[in-house]
Amino acid sequence: MLANTAWAFAALMCEDARLFTAISSEARARLIAMEFRGQELANLAWAFARISLPDIPLFTSISAASIRIIALATRCFNGAISPQALANLAWSYARCLCTNTPLFYSIASASLPPIHQFRSQELANTSWAFATLGFFHAPLFSAISAASLPQMHLATAEALLGTLWALSIVTVVDRPFREAISCEFQRRGNILDRTATHPDWKPPCRASPLGVELRKRRDVAFTIPNVVF
Repeated sequence: MLANTAWAFAALMCEDARLFTAISSEARARLIAMEFRGQELANLAWAFARISLPDIPLFTSISAASIRIIALATRCFNGAISPQALANLAWSYARCLCTNTPLFYSIASASLPPIHQFRSQELANTSWAFATLGFFHAPLFSAISAASLPQMHLATAEALLGTLWALSIVTVVDRPFREAISCEFQRRGNILDRTATHPDWKPPCRASPLGVELRKRRDVAFTIPNVVF
C-alpha cells in the first residue's frame, strides 16, 4: 500500500515534501524487513523519480532490496520481478542521476533471458537509463537492438527515438536496426516534428541540476515519458 500511495500521488504530480519525507522514512524501515515485492520497489522508485526527488538514502535501500529480489528471481525463475519493474527501476535511477553499479549489473543480467518479453517502451526506458548513466553493457544493448526489431511497428514515437538515441550513444546501432528504424520513420512520415509537439515530450529545465548534468552527458535533448503502471 505504501508504494502504491507514493505512486498515486506522484502520478498526480503532488509534490508534498512532508508526505514524501514520511513515505521515505516508513519505506526504509520496511525495506530492512523485506516487505516489498519487485513491482512495489519499482513503483516506489518511480514515484520519487517522477517528482524529481532523488532521496539518496531511500534509493540506496531500494537498490539493496532490488538486488536481493533480482538474485532470487534469477536463481528460481519465479518471476519475482517483471520486465516492467526492471525497466522502471533503471529509468527511475537514471531520471534522478543515481548511479548504482551493482543494481544496474543485476538489472542487465536479469533482463537478458526475458528480453523478448519486454515491450517497446520498456526496451526504450532500459536503454535510455543505461546510456544516460554511462553503463555500457554490450550484451544488453545488443539484445535490446534485436528485441526492438519485431515490435518496431507497434512502438510509440518516443520509444523509437529513445531507443535510437541510447543505442547511438553507445554505438550499438547495427545495420538491421538502422535499416528497420529508417523504414519506420519513412512509413510514419515526419516523426520528429510530431514528437516535438507531444505533451509528454519535454526537455529538462536547462537551469536545473538534472538539465545541467544531462547536457554533460552528450547533451540529451529529451527524457522518456513516464510509464503508467
